[in-house]
Amino acid sequence: MNGMGLMAVTGWTAPGWTAQVWTVAKPSLAPALGLAGLLLAALLLTLELRRSRDRSVPRRIVRASATLGCVAALLLLCLRPAHWVDTDPRAGVLFTAGSPQVELTSRSTQPQAALHFSLADSPLLPSPGPLRAQSIPDAAFLTRHFTDLRRLRVVGHGLDPWQLAALSSRLQPGSTPPPSRGLERVSWRRSLTLGESLLVQGRWTAGEAPGRLELVGPGGVEATQQIAAAQPQATRTSRLVSFSFTAKPRTTGRFLYRLRWRALGESSTGDPAAGDIPLDIAVSEPQPPRLLWLESAPRFETRHFKNWLASTGGLLALRTTISRDRYRRERLGEGPQPPARLTSERLRNFDLVVVDRDSLADLSTAEVGALRREIGDHGLGLLLLPVGEREPSTSRLRRLSLDIDTAPIEDLEELAVRLEWPGSEESTPGEPAPVLRIPAREFAIRGAVEPLAFDGAGRALAARKPLGTGYSGTTLVSDTFRWILEGAAPTHHRYWSHLLSSLARPRSGQRWQLPAQPSLLDRPMELVLWSAVESPSAELLTPAGERLTVALARDGSRHGPGPHPWRGRIWPRQTGWYHLAAIESGAATDFYGQPGEPWSSWIEAQRRQATVLRAFRDAALPSRTATAGHQRQRRPLPRWPAFLLLLVSLTYLWVDEKLKQITVS
Repeated sequence: MNGMGLMAVTGWTAPGWTAQVWTVAKPSLAPALGLAGLLLAALLLTLELRRSRDRSVPRRIVRASATLGCVAALLLLCLRPAHWVDTDPRAGVLFTAGSPQVELTSRSTQPQAALHFSLADSPLLPSPGPLRAQSIPDAAFLTRHFTDLRRLRVVGHGLDPWQLAALSSRLQPGSTPPPSRGLERVSWRRSLTLGESLLVQGRWTAGEAPGRLELVGPGGVEATQQIAAAQPQATRTSRLVSFSFTAKPRTTGRFLYRLRWRALGESSTGDPAAGDIPLDIAVSEPQPPRLLWLESAPRFETRHFKNWLASTGGLLALRTTISRDRYRRERLGEGPQPPARLTSERLRNFDLVVVDRDSLADLSTAEVGALRREIGDHGLGLLLLPVGEREPSTSRLRRLSLDIDTAPIEDLEELAVRLEWPGSEESTPGEPAPVLRIPAREFAIRGAVEPLAFDGAGRALAARKPLGTGYSGTTLVSDTFRWILEGAAPTHHRYWSHLLSSLARPRSGQRWQLPAQPSLLDRPMELVLWSAVESPSAELLTPAGERLTVALARDGSRHGPGPHPWRGRIWPRQTGWYHLAAIESGAATDFYGQPGEPWSSWIEAQRRQATVLRAFRDAALPSRTATAGHQRQRRPLPRWPAFLLLLVSLTYLWVDEKLKQITVS
């Protein structure tokens, strides 16, 4: 069945029925036909008993029963008795795209009084039976005009999330077709800064033939993965294959990377091809974060980090403890001076605070409170280094969201690790990162904790944890300057770039958050602007050069100071690049509007998952068993039992008569 979002609704009888009153097709003829049937039965029975006196008693009884069976079958065929059943007009069946043909056949045989609907911009639902479909503009039409509709059984791929949100009826899952070969799920960051790596992850539904999945960038094929053929009887889950691709944009700009399926042995080029799935990427120049580095003593790590940061134009304020309440202050670039004491106002001049254990332990209670407020309310980042002689108190670590549990590694005191992180394979092409020796411990990844770096065995060695609008992170890795001494300076630079970008707050007071999914034409796209402005405004530049105002509404789920999420919704109408900008700060982002044909399998999966999730949620709601609104409906009995009874009875009478003739002759 074609047509995305195609649907029709027909009346659905509640499970089970109770036969309470028996009627006939033509009640006015029932007495006359009944009396005629009784007289005919009496006459035939009398004649039969007289004609069969020469037969045995059992055969006479069977022939009499067969005669009565013929009369009864004829009466049933003429009268067509029916029974009354309880039906619920508040229930229905919802056919969507991909409905199995057997469902169409069974649902199209509902009573003629059933209502059917189809979307105005969709073709009529193909079905063996006639469907008198009423054209409706959208799914919300059912909520507006059929207020008594309480239950819908959904058949096929299901409905889009925004269509489900417009339905007030309780959903029940129905049969769904097998998934099509293609993309089932995908996620990627749509906005990157130069130097960051693009990570594309998702799941692909395997088909009957093997092949390979490719990530194609502006310069050609960036990565590839083999996809085996699915078994003929494979379940939906077993047909899913996970994939993960990494690429690194080499310059700033707007790019379309593409997921491409190729059969084994088929060549591929970097040019766009039919069936490609575009992934839009906007790469911008990085804004170096403003760093405040607090160390309890001079270290080689700090010196090498400062030299690298100076080469990139970064901003650094360094405060080194000389003795109690005595510090040495240094400033790199045109950034702010390192403060003697930490306050909320002074911390607002920085995007990330790097501190070692001793320096964190020496902070006063007021300084810890200011640090916590700035992280939670204004998105400041915090990184704790594993150096120093004193361990901060547990309560202090908990206040700053640094209470990330570590676990010892059995039978080991020290680990020799080659550190890995997203994009680490591009640090020194063809060469692994040099070995570092660290204590034999690893972070426990659970809850909201996210790994930032790990070793070859997958053990987390750096992690972060959210605290309000910001992040607090810590690492078990120290002395990374040894990479520089061993000639692996790119590894050192990439590692620290990764940590800084993962923890530092954005330089702009406003930032856009786009969904990790495509912007398809004629489908809604949810936008989030994080802003501390009282009433921010935004503008959208379309591919045709038209400027549109984007309506934003504050999300009331977050309270207190700091940036708040402002949500908006747009419907892309044109293929091409869109430019979205916040008017107050100039915070901007770009995205690509595209048709939905290459994403058909992804759309099917999104509808299926959204519909099942809604059905599970509705199933958890309290059931309403009241029968108010139920109606009585008359349903004739099927004719085939009467035909069968008539055929069996006549056959026996004919066979018995033939046997009698043979016996006499």
